[in-house]
Amino acid sequence: MSTPNRQAFNEDNVNNNGIPFGKPDPSIQCAFFRVLNPRTANYKVFREDGVRGGLDKILMDTFGWGSIVNQQGLITSLFRKKALDTSDLDDISIASHKDLMWPYRAELATILLQSRKDDKGDIGLKDLFHIKKLTADKEKMRMTFASYNEIPLIFLYCGGDTKTGRVSCQGVVDFLNGVPPETTARISLVGVLKVIFMLTIGGNFMPFPVRSIGDLFGLVRMSIAILLSLTRIMHCFVLGGGQRAKLE
Repeated sequence: MSTPNRQAFNEDNVNNNGIPFGKPDPSIQCAFFRVLNPRTANYKVFREDGVRGGLDKILMDTFGWGSIVNQQGLITSLFRKKALDTSDLDDISIASHKDLMWPYRAELATILLQSRKDDKGDIGLKDLFHIKKLTADKEKMRMTFASYNEIPLIFLYCGGDTKTGRVSCQGVVDFLNGVPPETTARISLVGVLKVIFMLTIGGNFMPFPVRSIGDLFGLVRMSIAILLSLTRIMHCFVLGGGQRAKLE
């Protein structure tokens, strides 16, 4: 299931923070894009790096592009082929969250994760949920929809087993520290849904995505973007044609 990491990215350019694309950038707020640091010249190269880094195309084209639409606007995203500006991830409606693990990574790694390791060096899905819950508590807020949905991304990216609900503790610790784990696995939509189901039956429910009018508008924009991504419209204008991504 797991494949060696250390993929080669195009490093001819640097991002807005002066870090070569493909090299982990600690200043990026999103834990996943912090590790990948994908190119952002346009959506096509952003998508290529996301897919190379482990995200299936359908996830990039639905939720990834949906986040871009929320950040850049539908018209700009569609006709100017914009990528996500990874240097400015605040206030992207339901795709943003303030309960970030990065400021608490040392505590999360040493106190929570390392103390929960089993004999195989693994931790469970419930441990990842507790990380998120602890982070939200420290920020004196409820866990957000966007923060909750990082759990399946982290679990799958670090090679988590959807049959046992276990994942390498060291892989997660590396990820929390902005370091690519030694081995990674692909993140598929089916895998994400499996992890969310496992969390749900374990009593760790997904937060409701809408908590404000802004969230409601963001959900509408995200829904429109997802619908467009499932047609040839988005692929024609943004990717210059080609086949729609298939469910994997």
